[in-house]
Amino acid sequence: MVAEARFSCCQVRRKRTAAVHNASGQRNRIPRPAQPHEVGSVSWNFHSLAPGAHPEEAIDIIGSLGFEGIELIANSREDVDRYWTDRTIDLINAQLERNHLVLSQFPFFQRVVEGLASRNTEERKHSVEYFERGCRIAKKLGAPMVNIVAPWARELSAPSTRYLPRYFMSDPKPGEKFHIDIAPGYDFEGLWDAYSQPIKLCLESAKAQGLKFSIENHTHTMVPATDSFLACGTAFVILRLAAIWIVVGP
Repeated sequence: MVAEARFSCCQVRRKRTAAVHNASGQRNRIPRPAQPHEVGSVSWNFHSLAPGAHPEEAIDIIGSLGFEGIELIANSREDVDRYWTDRTIDLINAQLERNHLVLSQFPFFQRVVEGLASRNTEERKHSVEYFERGCRIAKKLGAPMVNIVAPWARELSAPSTRYLPRYFMSDPKPGEKFHIDIAPGYDFEGLWDAYSQPIKLCLESAKAQGLKFSIENHTHTMVPATDSFLACGTAFVILRLAAIWIVVGP
C-alpha cells in the first residue's frame, strides 16, 4: 500500500500566543499569526476502501505516529446508511480528541456519488442526495471541507479497471497499446450539460452546511484540469491548492 500524506495548509490552524510587556511592566498575551499544521494522514493508509472498512484502528495508529491532522472517508452508500450514525459520529469525535487529531476534510469515495456523471436523471438525483447526507455527516464531525474525485462518463471504460483515474499500463505486452473504449453515441457536450447541474447542487449542499467543497481533478474524468471546472460557469470558484485541487465554497 502506498502511503498518502496531505499538507493541511489553509485547512487546519493552531492558535499561538506570545508574552509581551505593556507600559506598566505587566505581561500581556497577544496572538501570533496562525501557523498551519504541517502534515496529516488519510485514514485509508491503514484500512481498505471497501464497503464496511471502518477507521477506528487507523485513527489510533495515525495519532500514535504523531500526526496532527487526519482525513476520514465515506467508503460507500452502505456506510452512509448504516455506519455513519449519530452514535458512531460521537464515538469517532471522542476518539479524534483523545488522539489530538483534527479532521481536515471528509471525502466521499467514488461509489457514493458515481451517478453525478450519469445521463440518467434519477441516478444524478440519487447521487446528489447522498452527497447532501455526506455533508451533514461532515458537519457533525467538524470537518471544514468535503471532497470527491471528479466523476467520469459511464460511456468510457478500460480493459483492466473500473476506476479510470488509476488506469495506466504497468506491464504492457509487446504491441499492446493504452486505450479507453468509448460507447457508441457518446455525446460529451450533452453529458457536460447534464453533469454541471448536479455539481452546482452539490455546491449548494456544502454551502448550506458551512463547508467548502473540493474536487480532485484526474485524467479520464470530467475534470482533468482546472479549465474544465471553470467551464461550469459557477460564480463560487476559488482556486486554492495549486494544481491538485479545485476548491469551491462560501
